[in-house]
Amino acid sequence: MKVSVIGLGYVGCVTAACLARLGHEVIGYDINSRKISKFNKGETPIEEPQLKELLVEAIKNKNFAASLDANWAVYNSEISFICVRTPSGSDGKMDISAIEEVCDRISDSLSSKKGSKYIIVVRSTIPPGTIDGLKSIFLKKKLIENKDFILASNPEFLREGTAVKDFFEPPYIVIGCDDVQSREKIALLYSKINAEVYMVSVKTAEMIKFINNSWHALEIGFVNEVSSICRKLNMNSMELIKLFSSDTKLNLSDYYLKPNIGYGGSCLPKDLAALKKLGKDLKVDCNILDSISKSNLNQIKRSYKIITEEADNSKSREVGIFGVSFKPGTDDLRGSPIIYVIEKLKSEGYNVKVYDPIVKKEQIENIRNSYKEVIYDPLLSELMEFKNLKDLLDSIESSLSSLDEVIKCKTLVINAKLDEKIFEKLDKGQTIINMRAIIGISNINKIKAKYKEVW
Repeated sequence: MKVSVIGLGYVGCVTAACLARLGHEVIGYDINSRKISKFNKGETPIEEPQLKELLVEAIKNKNFAASLDANWAVYNSEISFICVRTPSGSDGKMDISAIEEVCDRISDSLSSKKGSKYIIVVRSTIPPGTIDGLKSIFLKKKLIENKDFILASNPEFLREGTAVKDFFEPPYIVIGCDDVQSREKIALLYSKINAEVYMVSVKTAEMIKFINNSWHALEIGFVNEVSSICRKLNMNSMELIKLFSSDTKLNLSDYYLKPNIGYGGSCLPKDLAALKKLGKDLKVDCNILDSISKSNLNQIKRSYKIITEEADNSKSREVGIFGVSFKPGTDDLRGSPIIYVIEKLKSEGYNVKVYDPIVKKEQIENIRNSYKEVIYDPLLSELMEFKNLKDLLDSIESSLSSLDEVIKCKTLVINAKLDEKIFEKLDKGQTIINMRAIIGISNINKIKAKYKEVW
């Protein structure tokens, strides 16, 4: 099938490359000329396992091309996937203006494709009712629904760091579309993927991501609070959580049940905030949802307190941070709890040195260039007073150091997977603070340095 993917961010990049791998002819469209140039050279603007290989393969097979021409992308495809960002505002409400702009462009392009029953699939996370609202953009251009255009929702379930794997091995495929023929055509795109396909109402398809991500946020907050109780009781929280997670019949998956600094990223905080805002607008008391983010903020602040206590005990104002992204295996800094820790430490006069095996100056520059003006971050805005993530990016960039400089610090904060051989080289005068139970230090007893966890 001939497909265009509008917006080549995290979701768009993966969607385009994976659809091409499935044998479809894919055109990627984005307004960022640097990004388009990179794509056509077989380079990816994001760090994601297997993505570059898929892109190079697609270009070699001539079933992927990137373009700055929206008209060309639409004219040469029968389905468009909209994968642009839908950020949160300060009140939690999602900003869907980018989707509206894309729909406006597509509607202009469809003037030469009338009667084609062109399918527009929204892949971005959107509030329930958005698809219905978008129809007016096409109707104003004298386009006829079910004849000239079809709107549908097909939410993604991609986790950064495993996005390609998640595309080909999803928990399920959800399609919300009122037109039977069109939803079957969308399902046909995924025919080579072994996953259950659910044909649901448009609003159900729009709503599912909010429910999923709010639940995941709840899981993380829950396990962090339980682990804190275990620490007070001098219990092994990992042993308890492992036992709890082994009950997959009642207790579900263990993926999020790993104690850590707290959840972050661009999805969980944003989608939880949007769901809370939706409840507020509908005059529904959402006490449980409200408590999730409060618990998460408390965990992040508690982690910071542990770091400063250890740094002060060492009588050194130097703190090394290994890993700055919101979770290991990705270069995404959006909603990263460790950014709050870094900025708070610097404001308190600590000398902070930062190293990340993936996040380099180029990635930070790419984030800056991906946004026109202000970057609002729902998680970090609750933790600290600031209006623009771009200002924090400048600060993080100025703190970037070499790996050798970071691991020499008296207080070493581990926020990403570090080679165990390095742990063994640390001396007794140092303190390791483990921010994530997924780091995988197999034998803590081999470490000479003092070892501490934030849960």
